[in-house]
Amino acid sequence: MGFGAQTLQMMVVGLVLSYVIPLFLSLIGRRTAEISTCIGCAVALGLSGAIAYGVLIEHRVAEALGGLVILDPVGSWGLLVVALLGLCESIYSVGYVRHDERLANGVSRVYYLLFNATMLSMALAVLSNNIVFMWVSIEATTLATAFLIGIYRSETAVEAAWKYIIICGVGVGFALFGTAMVYNAALANGVKPSYAMSWSGLIANSSLLSRSPSSALLRLGLVLITIGYSTKAGLFPLHVWLPDAHSEAPTPISAVLSGVIVKCALIVILRWYSLALSLGLATYESVVLLVMGLGSIFVGSLAILAQRDIKRMFAYSTVDQVGMIATALGVGGPLGVLAAVLHVMYHAFAKALAFMGSGLVMLFTHGVRDMEALKGLISRGLSVSAGIIIAAVLGVIALPPGPSFYSKALLFFASMSFNPVVAAIVLLGILIGEGTLMYKVVTLAFSSNHGGSSERFSERGASSCKASCYFLAMVILALFAFVAQYVSVAKLPMQEVLNAKHILQAVLHG
Repeated sequence: MGFGAQTLQMMVVGLVLSYVIPLFLSLIGRRTAEISTCIGCAVALGLSGAIAYGVLIEHRVAEALGGLVILDPVGSWGLLVVALLGLCESIYSVGYVRHDERLANGVSRVYYLLFNATMLSMALAVLSNNIVFMWVSIEATTLATAFLIGIYRSETAVEAAWKYIIICGVGVGFALFGTAMVYNAALANGVKPSYAMSWSGLIANSSLLSRSPSSALLRLGLVLITIGYSTKAGLFPLHVWLPDAHSEAPTPISAVLSGVIVKCALIVILRWYSLALSLGLATYESVVLLVMGLGSIFVGSLAILAQRDIKRMFAYSTVDQVGMIATALGVGGPLGVLAAVLHVMYHAFAKALAFMGSGLVMLFTHGVRDMEALKGLISRGLSVSAGIIIAAVLGVIALPPGPSFYSKALLFFASMSFNPVVAAIVLLGILIGEGTLMYKVVTLAFSSNHGGSSERFSERGASSCKASCYFLAMVILALFAFVAQYVSVAKLPMQEVLNAKHILQAVLHG
């Protein structure tokens, strides 16, 4: 049975309520917070799946909440990432919060309140149609997660939270300036204020704006927007907040930061990149993405070599992988954009699982994060945790014929057509970054040299954490097994980025 536009709009209301209601119920107590958050995230995933089916399979597009949000292929793709990882992390949080004495009593209520606030703001960010509301939603994710990063109140956690707030606040401020420039340029060229304030309205008037005498203002605005949101995506040289924030936050929040929040920023970048293509002004934006992407690959892949902290290693791997997504957009074309779209989702799932696996290790070893001290996980009784981490890393690297292999192969071929030097840097980054990551993880799991310690550990307890990891691992395996179908569905968001007017014609005509 198909979904009409009105049904899709009602689902958005339900989606918002599924995060808002647990947000307030979290104040009652820890058990109420756990139950309501898990139920809310499960409902949100069901509604998100239905929305994605209507948009990606039935090819329906609609606006909702008075035009504040748009249900389109790009947004639905991002919403699936938000909702699925939201459910995984809500289940994971139950066991994690109960085992972590620093999150006891009233702190746990604050944790769940901020967790639901983060989920709500991320869902609205990927679906935002109003360009100011888009910025507000991204900024809201910063405010909510900043308190979660610093929730342990240790010196390093508070420092990481402040670094996150300051760098992302300033960076995303550039995006606000750019948004204002694009809005003013649209008004100066006769676009109605309501259309100038919405992304779909700007797409509808792209023919008018492309002939605008204010093209210089539009170009500058688009460049500032790209730089601003790239800060939140953790791209070089504005990535410096990411390793500290991801390593100091509670593990479920590390997974959200690396798996979802940076992807929300990339979804927003995809929207503005699509507008730039529609205006014929994508050259400068592509250069920015290419430079930041290649810089991220270079810095991220080399930084992995020097890491001993397991969470910092995965954080720098995120910098590396996000750089590949940005590089794919910078190269552009159907192959480049498809590579970016494919990698946005699959990397989100794999990297979240990597952080969740490392969180299990920390739970069972009472907070040990030094990989030298953790060597020999399997022989020391942590075979389940080691298996989860290995599965996650196999999802991250370009293992054929999985989705990550497809996205990186497409990136390489697109880069070869664009510039062989770019292709060489991409290939070198893959070999160094992913080769080092795999070597360190295999050594961590199988090494007979226990880093000077032969202490054995037990994996008893934390059942919800394990169940969440198993579920996400099954999702990753399913995408690996049905990679052809995954690539086929991803072509619709790719087509929207390249030709938004064609995909959005039902909304634009309305």
